[in-house]
Amino acid sequence: MRGLRLIAGLWALGFLGTSVALAQDYEIKLTRPTKVGAEYHIAAVGRSSMKTTAKADGKVAEEQSENFSVDFESDVKALEVDKNGEPSKVSLTVDKCILKQGGAEKPLLAKGAVVIASVKDDKAVFETAGQPVDAETAEALGLVVQLGKPRASDDEIFGTKERKKVGDHWAMNAELAAKELQDAMKGSTVKKEDVAGTVTLDKVVKVGTTDCLQISVEMTVNHATMPVPDMEVSQRKIQTHFSGLFPIDLSKNTMEQSVSTTDSISLKDKPDPDGPERVIESIAERSLTTKINHPN
Repeated sequence: MRGLRLIAGLWALGFLGTSVALAQDYEIKLTRPTKVGAEYHIAAVGRSSMKTTAKADGKVAEEQSENFSVDFESDVKALEVDKNGEPSKVSLTVDKCILKQGGAEKPLLAKGAVVIASVKDDKAVFETAGQPVDAETAEALGLVVQLGKPRASDDEIFGTKERKKVGDHWAMNAELAAKELQDAMKGSTVKKEDVAGTVTLDKVVKVGTTDCLQISVEMTVNHATMPVPDMEVSQRKIQTHFSGLFPIDLSKNTMEQSVSTTDSISLKDKPDPDGPERVIESIAERSLTTKINHPN
């Protein structure tokens, strides 16, 4: 085989032996604490979609779908941080906040608008000029502005104390992840045996003049239960992909993060005792990519 001859030739020339001998390992640190008063710029694109189908007797009786995206840029100042150093209250000086839906674009906030985002009662709250923003703007900002909560850190859930080389992968902490998910998804039950995930050091990339580790996570949650009045949850599966760029220099903050989640759920009931069983299937997808520019 040509491929085997090529590998043999490289080995004879010493290329493969050299790369193995010089393979570098790296300390893995996903949590990069932010200090109160820190200022930086974010450019984020978030997307959300949901499709719900109701079937009776195997036939589609009703179908609904909705989707929107948000294009957001802002200068950020950290006003408060949680125990992990994640911003829990920030000031946002908006460059743009555009809602895209149904082929139309709608600016939600004017350039230069200042929004205070904080966590209250475990929920993100957005205020401008001392007043809450409207519901549509709050939903859009909630998609693109991620605020810290006093829970476990990314290092505790996805990290490792071992140094790793490009291509290495390791298991996430399923028990701690299950606890965090159950806390986040109010009313749901998530067991550690239903959570599985792998973390991988994909490669080293350069962002400007900064060398970064690209680290990704693939996580699946099966059978997460949730209370739905008068209906039975017959199946639920949550799939999440995360990727981030973390400078090799541990004193520098994360430069880019992206996350996408698909939550598929199937419900069934029998609204009419003499009628057919009804099945409702719902697929919700959310994604967010954020680029973070920290001053030198």
